[in-house]
Amino acid sequence: MRPMLLTAPFLALTTTLTLSLAQAQSFRWDAYKGTTLRVLLNQHPWTTAMQEYFPEFERLTGIKLETETYPEAQFRQKVLVELSTGGQNLDAFMLSPGQEGQLYAKSGWVEDMRPTPPAGPTPLATGASATSTRRC
Repeated sequence: MRPMLLTAPFLALTTTLTLSLAQAQSFRWDAYKGTTLRVLLNQHPWTTAMQEYFPEFERLTGIKLETETYPEAQFRQKVLVELSTGGQNLDAFMLSPGQEGQLYAKSGWVEDMRPTPPAGPTPLATGASATSTRRC
């Protein structure tokens, strides 16, 4: 089964805007060259803002994005139907954790991609933010 929420190449799309210059220089942009990702998007201001960066992402990474954008109600229904039938052709999709996040997690359709914190003192004991290690 293919990963559902975020595949490693799609994660690169969101990091494109957040990398420092030093990080960007050492980042291996073409690690997934030749990959095609099918991405479902909600008609949302984030989608509108990000679409102008899709061609740059494709040029930098060699990854082709096949995006489908739907009005919110249609988008939610389409994602739900695709996931409940196996989602074999779905690589990534927008997610509202407060609305469907728990349902999708309980159903095994999404996975937390953050690394597991190492054993030792709790993050709060070391002064780290409570949200830095909170699990979805």
